[in-house]
Amino acid sequence: MSELEIRNLNKTFRVTKRSSVTALDNISLNVGSGEFAVLVGPSGCGKSTLLNIVAGLDTCDPGGEVLLDGKQIKGPGADRGMVFQSYTLFPWLSVRKNIEFGPSLRNVSEPERRTVAEKFIKETGLTGFEDMLPGGLSGGMKQRVAIARTLANSPKMLLMDEPFGALDAQTRAVMQEMLSKVWQKERTTVLFVTHDIDEAILMGTKIYVMSRRPGRIKQMIPVNISGERGHKVTLSPEFLAIKQQIMDLIWEESEQASMEVNGDGI
Repeated sequence: MSELEIRNLNKTFRVTKRSSVTALDNISLNVGSGEFAVLVGPSGCGKSTLLNIVAGLDTCDPGGEVLLDGKQIKGPGADRGMVFQSYTLFPWLSVRKNIEFGPSLRNVSEPERRTVAEKFIKETGLTGFEDMLPGGLSGGMKQRVAIARTLANSPKMLLMDEPFGALDAQTRAVMQEMLSKVWQKERTTVLFVTHDIDEAILMGTKIYVMSRRPGRIKQMIPVNISGERGHKVTLSPEFLAIKQQIMDLIWEESEQASMEVNGDGI
């Protein structure tokens, strides 16, 4: 388990020689060891850009810092596991071999990596599918493999960018419960991006609501819901109160953006 610190992070994209776009403005946040932090906000607010910077796939502007366990992130690393909306599996490898791929690169012995694979096959509900190729799997099952493969690498932190965005509602609900159970067992530190407010509350221990572009942290909302995070909790008063708070914050951003486009806010 690891702690993520982001300090005074800015990101500007150069559009032409004379113009640029500020995507992120003065972002500071902390994801404590074993927490499940979620980023939500209007489309285009920079959620995925921020996640890519933490992953080391992009860099921030000078002056900002991204630290994992006190060490500055300067590029991609095995200490961070990334799960995308697309499944990025090797189509020629079986489910088991996909999950074993990372440990095999680290020269983990065959018996040990088989043990690791079996553990995550069981935790992600893939028992009985071990020898199938990805082409024979549904979207939900492919994403189970992608999550199991990432966890098999023993990352300090799991970064997830809309991992269930391509799934139908029923499959998405099943996957949310599966991931929640795996996280409760493993307690890997997670930074999760989603547009789905219900998903954010169901999965997260805290939620960072971002403003419209340039993306800023508008508010951090702790998710204090007692009991298990099954889908029955979505009807609880605590859940609905948090949902209303987030919806109000995002609606406020949308209204302000609309006023600016129409010229009413100038």
